[in-house]
Amino acid sequence: AKLMWFPFHPIGYVLAATDFLQGFWALAFVAWAIRLTVFRLGGARIIREGMVPFCIGMFLACVVSIILFSAASFILIGNGITNVYNGLP
Repeated sequence: AKLMWFPFHPIGYVLAATDFLQGFWALAFVAWAIRLTVFRLGGARIIREGMVPFCIGMFLACVVSIILFSAASFILIGNGITNVYNGLP
């Protein structure tokens, strides 16, 4: 609480050198641009009634797909296939 005036979060310094942030900035900019456009065109009501349920659905779909693909990889690894996640085809 002593450094509340400090404008940068310490996690940003830790993540700055990782590979995660190389792809993150473009996605964060696209998400920000979509939110700004929807907010300007429809207002806060459209964001509450439209975008929030959509984003919750996208998040839950991502979680379910991670669970399904992890289960499929466990089954494949259990059957002797060790080269399950080999990057892009």
